[in-house]
Amino acid sequence: MADPLWINASGGAPAYSANEMRQAMALALMYGGRTLGARQGVRPGGTQLQVSLAGSTITVQPGVACIDPGLTSPQGPYWVAIPVAETHTLAAADATNPRKDIIQLRVYDHDEDLSGLRLARTEYKVGVAGPTPAEPGVDAGAFRLAMFDVPRSGGGAAAVTDRRPFTVASGGTLPVRSEAERDALAAHPGMRVFRLDVDREEVYHGNGRWWEATPLFVYKPSTTARTSQTAVADDPHLTLPAQANAIYLMECVLGVDGAAAGDLKVAWSVPAGAFMNRATDGPAPSATDRDNLTVTRRINGSATELTYGLVGAGAATNVEERAVLVTSGTAGSVTLRWAQATSSTTATQLTANNAFLTLTRVG
Repeated sequence: MADPLWINASGGAPAYSANEMRQAMALALMYGGRTLGARQGVRPGGTQLQVSLAGSTITVQPGVACIDPGLTSPQGPYWVAIPVAETHTLAAADATNPRKDIIQLRVYDHDEDLSGLRLARTEYKVGVAGPTPAEPGVDAGAFRLAMFDVPRSGGGAAAVTDRRPFTVASGGTLPVRSEAERDALAAHPGMRVFRLDVDREEVYHGNGRWWEATPLFVYKPSTTARTSQTAVADDPHLTLPAQANAIYLMECVLGVDGAAAGDLKVAWSVPAGAFMNRATDGPAPSATDRDNLTVTRRINGSATELTYGLVGAGAATNVEERAVLVTSGTAGSVTLRWAQATSSTTATQLTANNAFLTLTRVG
């Protein structure tokens, strides 16, 4: 029978072991795949356990973390604080080959690992030099904080790569460095991550499906002008990533300026195997007066090059396109492609702050 926390003792009961305390306090931590464990990592923010290298001196900043050794199924996770910076000395470079070294954060608990120790500390591990060196393994009860690329002697300075995993409270938004790190999580429906590599929040919907938590949005921060160009090309700003096996609502609004002789031609590139028919709305090629426009409204495939009319330089008009985008097994970019419909020495322009693209995940 378990002892719930925070009950006054009577006759010496309940009494709590350190492991019982750790097990119960795992409730406050993000799930990491073990029933009585937690996701191990560093608390985000500031320079928590950040590793730097100056000359041959390695410095690990103070910070707090969770370590979940999982040596036995009942072993609870450890809350660890490194209160002051710890330093190590980088080993001398090999004369012939490069090397990879690591810094790890490790907990020792004799009751669990028979180490004879009861402490937590940072440790420096030297790798084996070779033509294609590998990082040394991480010990049980530890996780990696940083990796050092150490060139051969005379090959330049060593470089440090941050390898800290992060952890947060149960229900918190977890920073991850890549899609691979996200996909390695013991994910549960409702789990949220923040992708540091693409600067967006994602939420897990089960069955391997991660959705963008908010609509993706991009706008034109500067004007793009194209002169005497009739072959459509990617716009430098209006592009967004789409995940595989997903459904999005796409919306794009363009502020366009240019001569009637040039007009505007628009198409899209989408991920391989994706389906996107656009509902288009904009000036017809015959338009001459932006206050009394003839409008074209059509349904077009993503690659169809559709021409919109312009009424003269300095008389900007707008074009709107909407679609349902259905991707297949390949992720990729959704990108506006455009050019002049007829070659003209007067530039056709998509103007700054007057064009945007959104993708909203709906399935």
